[in-house]
Amino acid sequence: MTNGEAQEDQTEDRMIVKSRRLELPEESLPTFDGSFENWLLFKNAFRNMVDSRTDLSDVDKLYCLKSALVGEAANKTKIFATDGIDYFKAWELLERSYEVKRILISLHLSLIMNMKTLEKETAAGLSKLANDAQKHVASLKALGVSVTPEIIVHILESKLPKTAIDRWEANLDRNEFPEPDQIYEFLYKSAMRASNANDQRSQIQRKRQVNHQKEGGRFSSNRAFLLNASRSCIACKAKRHPLYMCDKFKKLPIPKRIELIKAAKVCYNCLRSHRDYPCKFSNCTICQKRHNTLLHLENYPTTSKSNIAKPETTQRD
Repeated sequence: MTNGEAQEDQTEDRMIVKSRRLELPEESLPTFDGSFENWLLFKNAFRNMVDSRTDLSDVDKLYCLKSALVGEAANKTKIFATDGIDYFKAWELLERSYEVKRILISLHLSLIMNMKTLEKETAAGLSKLANDAQKHVASLKALGVSVTPEIIVHILESKLPKTAIDRWEANLDRNEFPEPDQIYEFLYKSAMRASNANDQRSQIQRKRQVNHQKEGGRFSSNRAFLLNASRSCIACKAKRHPLYMCDKFKKLPIPKRIELIKAAKVCYNCLRSHRDYPCKFSNCTICQKRHNTLLHLENYPTTSKSNIAKPETTQRD
């Protein structure tokens, strides 16, 4: 065989391998980053999805394995070429590095006992609690350690917020201890309940925002009135009440009242500061002009509507 023919055969082999690799389940493969916590789950998943397949060569399996490893685990297998012999060597290296039974048992026992206690019911928190418990129990079982159902239920109960534990206990039989599957089901149903409640709150919030936008200036104007009413009176300086309720203001001669209003730069009509929003108060009850009745003079100075109904200069909070 000539050199040219040999090169053609090698190129053809690479194309065949590349073509076959495109059919491998790369996107659905689990990944492993070198954490002891995830080793057993990764090992079982990879063996079921890749290692057990008879239609894949060892070269393809090593390609899948190296594609599934990230971080520290990926660094360990960099020394291996993509060939059939190195697939077994790479797998043995991973097992020696991460399948340390004593460490794995201690780790999963610690993780299941120290799962985060939920302060409130959330869909994510409740689902994670159920998922993590089942993951650690399954890992311990694979290591030959059996966690009794009573311990599993007790640990999960201790992680629930009061609102959830009250509902859980309300449905329990007095003389029978619940099974793990019961509390798992309760957690998933509670997660769905929390998710639905959150969706409803979001819808209510969106409706409020829409209503707020529709009300526009009217809402802002009313809010300005309320804020203004909470400030100290500009006449007596001592109390927080509307100016038209102030006894000291009412005792002033009308010209003095007008001077006070002008100096304070508040609205001549409602006696409040409401920025640039139009005044909603009614007119003077005596002459029906745009000023407050407390400012009515028989010969009220001729003033434009805008000057009477609004302060001369807008006052900001």
